[in-house]
Amino acid sequence: MERILIGLPDVTIKKIVSVQPAVIEVEYTGQPACPHCQSRALRLKDSFWRFIRNVPFRGR
Repeated sequence: MERILIGLPDVTIKKIVSVQPAVIEVEYTGQPACPHCQSRALRLKDSFWRFIRNVPFRGR
């Protein structure tokens, strides 16, 4: 259900922070790859917050 709601297959909703404005906390669950060589032999080095605005939602 979490993946269907936002339409991103490798993202899971962790928490709904607020409804108005819509603020959700998500986590990337896919396998990361190096943008240069496409290697999947990577380790987690850091985590950070991203604020995304004006993302299309259900065709709107």
